[in-house]
Amino acid sequence: MTAFWSLFSLDRDRSGIFFRVTADGTPIIEGHYGDKRGHSISGYHAFELNFLAQVYQRSYLPHKNREYSTFVMNFHLGTRCQVPALNVLPDFVKPGDLEISEVIVDGLARDPRQIRAGGPFQIRLEPSDLGRPIQVKLRQAERREESSVSTSE
Repeated sequence: MTAFWSLFSLDRDRSGIFFRVTADGTPIIEGHYGDKRGHSISGYHAFELNFLAQVYQRSYLPHKNREYSTFVMNFHLGTRCQVPALNVLPDFVKPGDLEISEVIVDGLARDPRQIRAGGPFQIRLEPSDLGRPIQVKLRQAERREESSVSTSE
């Protein structure tokens, strides 16, 4: 759900949200679906809360199995984007609570330590990265998990 939301529901041209898209991600903007004042606003809040619930559950709930403390954030920047780096730290998450475990650009893994720019959650972008899918795998930081091992799931 997070990947589909990140790739298809964001209206990058108008800094907004498409509230209805087809199964292949094509936005439906005819009629009242293009009007973001009515029922669409409530949809936005529901979508945002679902997304944030997933992020915060993976970030803060203690897990004995490390795979349950991992989640992926998906990005797909336009080819004309002028951004030199991505800030991949989710909103309201403290920097010490998560760590980047993997970065995948267009299906190819990159060492996250070699592409950091200006901070631990800044991913440097090459011009060839634009227009390609970027996946960033995040997980609870080691010290966070160690301090929560005694807590039951």
